[in-house]
Amino acid sequence: MKIVTKTSLKKLLRDELALSDSAAQASIELIFDEIMRATAIGDEVKITGFGKFSRILRQPSTARNPRTGERVSLPARYTPRFAAGKTFRDRVDALSR
Repeated sequence: MKIVTKTSLKKLLRDELALSDSAAQASIELIFDEIMRATAIGDEVKITGFGKFSRILRQPSTARNPRTGERVSLPARYTPRFAAGKTFRDRVDALSR
C-alpha cells in the first residue's frame, strides 16, 4: 500500500503539468487552504465526482478517561465531514476488486 502525501502530489503536478516546485507547492497549499477555510466558516465545498466537504456540530457529551475511569465532559464542537461522490465510490469499488 502506498501513501499519498503533499510531496507526492507536488511531484505529480510537477511531472504531469510541467510546473515548477514552487508553483506546484503553491497550488496544493491554495487548494487545501481554501477547502479548510470554506469548511471552517460553514460553507460546503462540492467537487463534482470527488465529494463534498462540510462541517457538523457535535453535541456536548460525557466520556470516560480510560486510564482513571473518571467521567469527563466534552463541549460542543464543530468537526469536518467528507462524503465521497458517486464517481469516487465507484472507482474505489472497481479498483478494489
